[in-house]
This record gives sequence, C-alpha cells and structure tokens, in this order.
Amino acid sequence: MELTPDAAAPDKVGKGIIKRVCVPNSWAGDYARYAKFIGAAQDFFGKSFAEPAPKAETFSAETRRFQA
Repeated sequence: MELTPDAAAPDKVGKGIIKRVCVPNSWAGDYARYAKFIGAAQDFFGKSFAEPAPKAETFSAETRRFQA
C-alpha cells in the first residue's frame, strides 16, 4: 500500500491518500478481508508524522531491578 500526505487535511498529513494498493490475487474482490489492514496502515501513516516518544530509560548496573 502506498500513501501520500493529504494536503486538504488541517495538519497537511491526515490519514494519507491511498495512491496504490497491491494485494494477492486470492484477495481480489474480498474487500472485507483486507479493509482492516488498510485502516491500520492509514493510522500508522498518520502517527508516523507525530512527535517521537521519549526514549526509554537505559538500564545500567544501578537501575537493574534484578541482580544476580
């Protein structure tokens, strides 16, 4: 699936505009089968433009919960 930003969206990205979808021949016409994957891909596309999450705390000898 190939998406491009939606210039008409308020944030100029939106969920993206679907440019192209490639599915196996066995899925052709079975839209319900892959519609949930398209929705997930659009959500991921939109979130990929968000601010990155803070880095997780790095573990060292002082911060380990379990010590051998």
